[in-house]
Amino acid sequence: MIKKLAFLATIVLLTCSLSAQRRMATDDLIVTFTIQPIQSIQISPRTVNFALLYGGHGRGLYEPRTININYNITATGAPQRITARLNERMPDNTVLSILADPPRNATRAGWVDLTMSEQTIVSNVRDVHQSHLLMYLRMTADVGAPIGTHTRRITFTLQD
Repeated sequence: MIKKLAFLATIVLLTCSLSAQRRMATDDLIVTFTIQPIQSIQISPRTVNFALLYGGHGRGLYEPRTININYNITATGAPQRITARLNERMPDNTVLSILADPPRNATRAGWVDLTMSEQTIVSNVRDVHQSHLLMYLRMTADVGAPIGTHTRRITFTLQD
């Protein structure tokens, strides 16, 4: 008899428990989020100086000079490219060229002579966050290059 009562009490408790579970209320929350693309390029140092020296016989009037700089890049979203352009035309008989080490999975264009038009120096930049990549600036001058100090600004752009 006691076993039957214990059994019936267990069934009653289970029934109450299931009834309580059936009476629970639920609701939903919809979460919407937007992930914006990131485009960032930072150059260091901010200024460089070239001093072109006499190159000696048989090698040209001035010895070409190459200086390296660092850049950091963050890019997400669609593939992008890094372009570079000068703020002003280079003096006659001078050339300023650039070569950039590409970030992971990107493609560099090789040595590019800079002009006032945007020149692609790295392409296929996608989903990357890298620091301390190298860019190399090469300055060459030949007979007829104007004597004196000249300044040019290079604008780097990360774009679609």
